[in-house]
Amino acid sequence: MDAFAPQFSEADDEILDLVQRQTLRFFWEGAHPISGLARDRQKTTGDPDNDLVAIGGSGFGIMAVVVGVERGWISRDDAVSRLGTMLSCLERTPRYHGLFPHFINGRTGATIPFNRKDDGGDVVESALLFQGLLCARQYFDGDPPNGTFVIGSTGSGSKRSGTGTGGMEEITSTGTGAPAMAGR
Repeated sequence: MDAFAPQFSEADDEILDLVQRQTLRFFWEGAHPISGLARDRQKTTGDPDNDLVAIGGSGFGIMAVVVGVERGWISRDDAVSRLGTMLSCLERTPRYHGLFPHFINGRTGATIPFNRKDDGGDVVESALLFQGLLCARQYFDGDPPNGTFVIGSTGSGSKRSGTGTGGMEEITSTGTGAPAMAGR
């Protein structure tokens, strides 16, 4: 037995289960009702006028969906459907030199400036989103009949924002433009 190997108890498993379930609930039940993306500064009242969505938080939400499917808490079909909804909004979102803004409007996908001097793309928020998208693409890839998660071509982001290239081609060679969901 390795002296440095982690030792886990049933209590550890229970805590992990609780944290993962609650994280999924936060992102699944608290998602924006139209885009499915992660709301920012969500109030406990569930204010329907709150359309502020966080790009980085949405990346965490995507990873929570993967965990939810793996643990059997949501179906693959429901997950693929939710991810498709999320990606549809992201397709409409302007990118700035390939980066997404920090905040967007969950109904329209329009940029909501982080502050008055915000000039567009946010490296950290985009990295968190890309991380979630890559995890989901890997998890759902080659898993028929539920569809294949791909990051592909829906057009050039430069046409939308007037600055830079499309959203995802820098991290994948499957195409240019925004993320997209494709079925098999």
